[in-house]
Amino acid sequence: MKKENHNNNQEQVLDKKTVYKVPVFSKFFTLFMAIFALFFSIYFIFTQINTDTATVKKVLPFLILLFAFDALYRNLFALYRVTFKNDSINFSYLAKKNVKIDYKSITKLETVLEKKKFFRLHYAVADELRTHNFPMAYKNIIDILKNIRHYAPQTEVDEFINSVAPYS
Repeated sequence: MKKENHNNNQEQVLDKKTVYKVPVFSKFFTLFMAIFALFFSIYFIFTQINTDTATVKKVLPFLILLFAFDALYRNLFALYRVTFKNDSINFSYLAKKNVKIDYKSITKLETVLEKKKFFRLHYAVADELRTHNFPMAYKNIIDILKNIRHYAPQTEVDEFINSVAPYS
C-alpha cells in the first residue's frame, strides 16, 4: 500500500509543477537591503568618520560593507529558478549565464560531499562532456531530482540519489 501511495505522490509531483524558484519577495528584499547597507556604509564612512571618531565607529561600517557585499554576491550568483520543459531543463541565475541541458544529453547525476554539498549533473554537448553543479540546499530539491530521473531515465545515479529519489 505504501509503495502505491509513493508512486501516486511522484506522479502528482511530475504533473503539478514544472518551475521551481526561490520566492521573489525574499530574493529581491535581500538584494534591496544589501544595496541599502552598502550605500549607507559608504555614506557613513565619508561623512561621519574623522580623526576624533572612536575606533568602533571606524571599524563597524567596514564590517557592514563586508556582510552587505557577501549577501549581494550570494543572491546574484545563486541558483534562482529550475525550469523543466518538454525537451530540456533550464537552470536560471540573476547575474550568471543560464544553463540549458537537453534530457537526452544527461549521462550522470552524482552527489558531491565536500566543503560545499551539491549535486553534479554530467551531460554532453557536441561530443564534449560538461558538468553543472547545483546546490543541495534548494527549495523542493527532492522533486527536482525526481523530475530529472523521470525526464532522463538513462541517467546514471549514485546510491544516495537512488535512495532519496527512486526511479519508478
